[in-house]
Amino acid sequence: MQKKLPLLQYGVLCLVLFNLLVLDYIFIAKVIPRLEEKNVALELESPIDNVVFNSPVPDICPNSCLTKIYQATASPSLVQSPSITVTSAPKPDQSVIQQSSLRDYYVPFGSGSSTASDWTDVAGLQAYVNISDYGSVKKVLFEASLHTPTGNQTAYARLYNKTDKHVVWLSEVSIEGGEPKLLTSSSLTLTPGNKLYQVQMKTQLQSVTNLQQARLKITSN
Repeated sequence: MQKKLPLLQYGVLCLVLFNLLVLDYIFIAKVIPRLEEKNVALELESPIDNVVFNSPVPDICPNSCLTKIYQATASPSLVQSPSITVTSAPKPDQSVIQQSSLRDYYVPFGSGSSTASDWTDVAGLQAYVNISDYGSVKKVLFEASLHTPTGNQTAYARLYNKTDKHVVWLSEVSIEGGEPKLLTSSSLTLTPGNKLYQVQMKTQLQSVTNLQQARLKITSN
């Protein structure tokens, strides 16, 4: 029995060694291919590090330089939108706009003559005017073209509000000498409402004075 025991121990040891060799073979056969597959997958996930650029001028920009360029251009955080400069259009001159929007209206009275020594209506030279019909009125003027053929006196013309029975203040104009002139009054203020306005004249020496035209000029916008 004492002689058989060492043989049994050797047999068990050989069996253990054999099993270890089998296990090692199985481990190497299964684990090593998996590790190689994992390494290949990692290489596929990081292609940039393994990119080899075929540059026609390697001395100017080697592969390391091209790799940096590729990484910089591939990163969306480094892509910047081009700057856009918005230039405001110059503002127009408000005074020019205001002046261009103004309109002139003319109310004609006609023509006539007078030799009166005091203020007298000139027949037929009258018109109804409602100043509210002209919008936002900026200025009202009375214009009259007078001519005294003898040139030896002063002659006058003005407007009279026949509806309210009073003179239109600041409407008076006058002429001296024999040359015909277009006369313009100071700025007038007409009474609101539909009023009848009459042209009146007077002369210094009762010589004939011709009123070639008379009108109201209304400027509004």
